[in-house]
Amino acid sequence: MLVLEQIGRYGCMAFMIFNIPYTYFDFWFGHALVVYLSVNRALLALYLLGWVIYRKGCGRARMLWLSVTPTLIFLFSGIAVLSVPLMLCAALFGIGHITISYKNSER
Repeated sequence: MLVLEQIGRYGCMAFMIFNIPYTYFDFWFGHALVVYLSVNRALLALYLLGWVIYRKGCGRARMLWLSVTPTLIFLFSGIAVLSVPLMLCAALFGIGHITISYKNSER
């Protein structure tokens, strides 16, 4: 699971910057850049808010907040720009990251 998460994480970081021809179809509706920036800004603010709220706590609520939010950032970015590799890496990252975080929260 750890390898799956790392492949997804580094793939997401790479595909947020670099685009492979014919796997990236750009924004697919009018004013998509505004929506893309607004939603990602809101998700990032929620992620940072989670760190502030749960800075001392441990548990499943913290795990969910800090695992699902970055997964949503990567997944929404892939969907907004129709980047197939980014969507696949976001799915791998989400499965791996949420699973690992859930298992670590049980301890």
